[in-house]
Amino acid sequence: MPEPMLRALAEAEAAAARGEVPVGAVIVDGEGTIIAAAGNRTLAARLLCILRSGLHQKMRVHGIEA
Repeated sequence: MPEPMLRALAEAEAAAARGEVPVGAVIVDGEGTIIAAAGNRTLAARLLCILRSGLHQKMRVHGIEA
């Protein structure tokens, strides 16, 4: 299984261990390197990934609202 999927599963397992819905997410760059990872918290894991990766800032620069 690819490393990003393993990391997402690990994030989901950690969320489940905290009693949360088991959701994990990762963001990878064009070369497949993980640049952000998050598990479910009070915010959705996907949103945490976007915020941690800094993509939301790049999206605003390109005229996309995040």
